[in-house]
Amino acid sequence: MVSEAMRSRAKRPLVLIDIAVPRDIDPDCMDIPLVKLFDIDGLNAQLEDSLTRRMDEVPHVRQILDEELLGFDNYLKSLEMLPIIADIHQRAEAIRLAELQKSLRRMPDLTDAERERIEALTQSLVQKLLDHPTRHLRSEAASQHAPEYAALARKLFNLSEEQPPPASTAAD
Repeated sequence: MVSEAMRSRAKRPLVLIDIAVPRDIDPDCMDIPLVKLFDIDGLNAQLEDSLTRRMDEVPHVRQILDEELLGFDNYLKSLEMLPIIADIHQRAEAIRLAELQKSLRRMPDLTDAERERIEALTQSLVQKLLDHPTRHLRSEAASQHAPEYAALARKLFNLSEEQPPPASTAAD
């Protein structure tokens, strides 16, 4: 029957699925060109093979998850340092503006372009001076010494001792 059906199909493939037990379709049909036969035993074998391959990947997936969890935990801990970094930048900006205004008042003959250049210069100086300490505080935020770094940064930059409560982490 299948050979006869294939003659009238003009080189179009035919897929047969036999899920009956016992089988209803003769396995020799697979020998006919362009015919693909799937039976319950073959589907079960493919399913078992697929499940085995998936289970083999579980340790790799767990490793990826552990790495991502660690990275996310470090990210959450780094967020605890952000208020200190923001306070440092605010304090530096307040000092910069006060000193800039004081200096500009002493130089009333400057043009607007000269004033803008001086302002850009002071902004650049503050950014460059704070770049390394800021990056270092961020990188150390997840370390066991983070509280000491935070306290030292507050002391060095004369910030208030008020510290926000630590954020809870996934590991807690």
